[in-house]
Amino acid sequence: MGATECSPSGVTPSGEQMENGGMMAAVHQKESESLGGLPFCSYLCRRQMESTHYYIYMRQNQHSYYAHYCQKPCAALHLPSRGGAGAVSLLRTITTVLPKTVVALLFWLLAMPSMAQQPRCHFEAADSITIERLLASGETDVLYYARQFLGLPYVAHTLELYPDDERLVLNTRELDCTTYVDVVVALTLCARRGETSFWQFVRQLHSQRYWDGVCNDYTSRIHYFSDWIRDNSRLGFVAEVQRPNPPFTAVQRVSVGYMTTHPDAYISLVRHPEFLPAIAKQEEDLTGKMFRYIPTAKVKNTKLLRQTVHDGDIICIVTSATGLDIAHLGIAAWHDDGLHMIHACFTHKMVEEDAVCLHKYLKNRKNAEGIRIVRLNTK
Repeated sequence: MGATECSPSGVTPSGEQMENGGMMAAVHQKESESLGGLPFCSYLCRRQMESTHYYIYMRQNQHSYYAHYCQKPCAALHLPSRGGAGAVSLLRTITTVLPKTVVALLFWLLAMPSMAQQPRCHFEAADSITIERLLASGETDVLYYARQFLGLPYVAHTLELYPDDERLVLNTRELDCTTYVDVVVALTLCARRGETSFWQFVRQLHSQRYWDGVCNDYTSRIHYFSDWIRDNSRLGFVAEVQRPNPPFTAVQRVSVGYMTTHPDAYISLVRHPEFLPAIAKQEEDLTGKMFRYIPTAKVKNTKLLRQTVHDGDIICIVTSATGLDIAHLGIAAWHDDGLHMIHACFTHKMVEEDAVCLHKYLKNRKNAEGIRIVRLNTK
């Protein structure tokens, strides 16, 4: 995304994500030990161990492997396989008997068939725990997922960890307005399809964030939210609402160019100026596109607006700021006194369900022209 609140936008609690074949394991007896000579950190299970008999789960992303010891089978933990998502490789062993070097080798061998299927993804243990816990709820309502992140800190630029080697970054602990909406959408769509595994969520988020779901470099990421709407509509994930008229009485003619006129604001463009022509082409393709929106004056507590904007819709605040299309994002939530927005708030530095009605919020924003509305598809 360009700038302001809507900017586009690892290390685990007790260790580092090891890339290029590294391994992390969770053996909850001694977190300072190593597994087969390789460092590991506490990963998924925080249970107190009461015996030496453990179930061992192996998980990995494209270049990293995760071993997880747990006293009881855990249905929420999945090992993707050639046969489809959700397959779980389960070994029962006695860690005091089976050498750790053998365990490490087993995990490595088990990882090989499914390595190529997963997108490269940077995340922490807490992110995986959060995603699978939420998907295990069985909820399919957008507002349910939107409200699970209330109170978390607003942090911008969390996606910019790999300026020289673009990959999917998942951070559910620190959110800006764009990453917040992206995560809520991915959770809801997975839940509506009955998908409950972490890697199914990762693939969904990857598809949303990159053009055609393909990540080659920084230019593969979708940077302007109007493009996000277009690409995700094409994929069938969402649909933009532009009727009836009224209240969609205004038309936005998009004119973007912020990224190419402010390359110093983007570390990837600073490090790789060769990306600028591709970004300029994306801006050129988007500029001139027209979309209907609801002007600020019509964002009121009326029967018509309640029929038009639904709980859980994505609210995209149209801006008159030079070079930008959308200034801020949130999730629609109707209260008795009118339409409110759940969002990662730059001003209050956290995710909140705004106490102020959206109409008043918009009136207090200098460049806010009104709102575009995007609705998640049911499946």
